[in-house]
Amino acid sequence: MPSTELVRLGIRHILARVNHPQTNGKLERFHGEIQRKLNRFEDVHRFVAWWNHVRPHMSLDWDNLETPAEAFIRKMPPKRTTVVDEQSGEVYDVT
Repeated sequence: MPSTELVRLGIRHILARVNHPQTNGKLERFHGEIQRKLNRFEDVHRFVAWWNHVRPHMSLDWDNLETPAEAFIRKMPPKRTTVVDEQSGEVYDVT
């Protein structure tokens, strides 16, 4: 049963058949990559850091060799800061 948070967000949880990579290809591919590469790292945390911050991913901006961390930062909304003019009391949103 999906969590109430998933339901609240309108996310539908779809289960794949066990040992059937055709229905769960991306996750099966990721698990295969973990199995092939994990022995090259001291621990899983170093592997995850390499995966997200060093290794470019073909599904992202491959022309610019973009990593998941770079894609995440690029897609973040611009920071907004609120400034209050002490004399007038006016409030300004600064991007």
